[in-house]
Amino acid sequence: MASTILVDKIDPQSGTALELGSSGDTLTVPSGATLSIASGATLTNSGTATGIGGNMTPIFLATGSSAQSGLSDNTTTLRIFNSEIYDTDNAYDTSTGLFTVPTTGKYCIIAGLNIDGGSNTGTEFALGLSLGGDASATGHTFLKFNSGSLIRWDANITVVRSLTASNTVGVYGRMNTTSGDWNMYGGTNTNYFGAFRIIES
Repeated sequence: MASTILVDKIDPQSGTALELGSSGDTLTVPSGATLSIASGATLTNSGTATGIGGNMTPIFLATGSSAQSGLSDNTTTLRIFNSEIYDTDNAYDTSTGLFTVPTTGKYCIIAGLNIDGGSNTGTEFALGLSLGGDASATGHTFLKFNSGSLIRWDANITVVRSLTASNTVGVYGRMNTTSGDWNMYGGTNTNYFGAFRIIES
């Protein structure tokens, strides 16, 4: 039978270190209780701690190992990242290219695209992060020239956004060429999409 000791403060008998329990013991802070660590105090963990500080999950990272070629000129196009590196909550779909937010919170979102015109030069290049299908709602980076002079842009973006569970996020590319179509080429270093939830105190 468990016993309850009612006290307001416990101090070490000598020195400045107080030890609770022995090796192999589990010390539990019940649900609804608050463990408050005052400024200047140190909580040292040499064992296993769960529920303290939290984990930056959900987290996922996917890459586009295959190309999407022959894309319509100056048309915003969803990038399908077909290969997952990790996905803690099975929240990214390699068939749709969409990340479905499992848990409400603030997220750091990263993406990279290899936008290439092949033999066509371009006047405009864009990378956008969509929210619920809106390709400019979450983040956008844009490159523009007075006349066609560039055929390739390795575009990258990092944004922090508050997202609600069930929101969907995708990555879109666009290239306005002087003539013809454009491509989003494959490659793990230049084609990636990932996100993780930020721990908030």
